[in-house]
Amino acid sequence: MAFYGLTLFNGLIIEDRLIISGGVTNNVFYGETEFDINPKKVTGQIIFEKVQLTAVVKTHLDYIMYLEKVGYRNKKKIVIGPGCIKYRYQTPIKKLKMGTFLNRTHLSHNPDSRFTAHN
Repeated sequence: MAFYGLTLFNGLIIEDRLIISGGVTNNVFYGETEFDINPKKVTGQIIFEKVQLTAVVKTHLDYIMYLEKVGYRNKKKIVIGPGCIKYRYQTPIKKLKMGTFLNRTHLSHNPDSRFTAHN
């Protein structure tokens, strides 16, 4: 199921689990989305899986991520699962300039040696 246009999730009462799951494109919300969550009314969990959360109003998304990280009264009320996109912006792609043939050859061979920690 997808939600188009302004979508409001206000006054939710969750006694078990509410699972919001996206598909291959992660799009569930196609317009501005509000999640006004009162953790006192969530005795279960709200679980996001493969959802692009960038359509959620920033203040609500910040609170969702806070509840996911900290919980409420030692209970995890929100789960942001794998495949979720939480942030609206990404850093720009940067290109590395390669100075010499030796550097290019070194980078193209044995990449494991550059990313392995040694004691």
